[in-house]
Amino acid sequence: MAADYTRLPSSDLSDLVLSHPTANECIAISTSTSASWSDALPLPVFLEEALHMAEAPLARNGGMTTWILVDKNLPPDHRPILASCETFRKRCIKSATKGEPEEAIVHGIASVFCRPECRGRGYPKRLLMELKEVLKTWQAGGVKVLGSILYSDIGRKYYADMGWHPHPRNTHAELPATSAAWPPAVKKITKEDLDGLCEIDEKLSRTKIASEGDGKSRMVIIADAKHMGWHHAKEEFACGYLFGRTPEIKGAIIGSPGKRVWAVWTRRYYRHPDILRSCSTGSNMLYLLRLVVENDGLIPKTDEQKSYLEALLQAAQSEALAWKLDGVNIWNPAPWVQSTMTEVGLRYETVERQEEAVASAMWYHDRDLQWIENEYYAWC
Repeated sequence: MAADYTRLPSSDLSDLVLSHPTANECIAISTSTSASWSDALPLPVFLEEALHMAEAPLARNGGMTTWILVDKNLPPDHRPILASCETFRKRCIKSATKGEPEEAIVHGIASVFCRPECRGRGYPKRLLMELKEVLKTWQAGGVKVLGSILYSDIGRKYYADMGWHPHPRNTHAELPATSAAWPPAVKKITKEDLDGLCEIDEKLSRTKIASEGDGKSRMVIIADAKHMGWHHAKEEFACGYLFGRTPEIKGAIIGSPGKRVWAVWTRRYYRHPDILRSCSTGSNMLYLLRLVVENDGLIPKTDEQKSYLEALLQAAQSEALAWKLDGVNIWNPAPWVQSTMTEVGLRYETVERQEEAVASAMWYHDRDLQWIENEYYAWC
């Protein structure tokens, strides 16, 4: 017997509980969400991608959890799924008053969804109100859970009213794809380079969070290889379907050790690359997952750093065109990055996100906690 969506309960019914879906219910969720999130993939391929992403880095071995709101009295595979979402366990560090930064985690909430026939009844809100309490101790593993984050695609108010407040910076810079040659001084980053670079990046983040600040507590989500691998798993699946091959270049790096600038990136296809862009399909983008400057503490930035950044972004623009992408997207670029792009004559547009991908957070212990390094790698 299929789930009956003709008689739906009130969202404040005490019998509604959080649960986890069966394999068949996961397929039903993916089928329902495909119209919103399948991007350039047809439904059968999107269903394959869902299975693929469940075993991707960051998601595998319990890193991702799928949650559903259901009536506890109805059996699995025969119960209406009133609302659903996923969570990702994300390793982070928090500044400490004295000594080394504190190890902690945050949970990334993603893919909040309610079937059309279930909308207007408050089910997603009930799901999230139940979930926020569970996440306070979920998969803590002996460390503190600082809170949860999400990226709203329905504006700033809905989630803020429930306690997930927008990050102070939800901007990005977009550069067009260009036919300029890849600068010879810029080296390609491949998958084999990522573990080592991410380890260096983590050390830099630990130093930064221990040495900077205005007296307020700060938190950074570690840009580890699991985060990069999750994005690259999605990229590789899409490229394999669209082009019959997967990209080997995962980013670019320039400079000598101690003075390097590098970026790790991913390709995202919201529409088939052979279909012209429209308002409804959006732009296919090469997203900089993470932009790293080894000697970032230098103020003002040196001419060498500026030239490195220019060459790096030119490489990204060249790679974007090579993979039929519309441009390059940099989340929350530092002021010196924007001023350098202007200074060297790179054409770009700055966008303040009001409706889509609005990074938002709920903190459990410190309401004034500052989330730094809000870059695309943490998106989920």
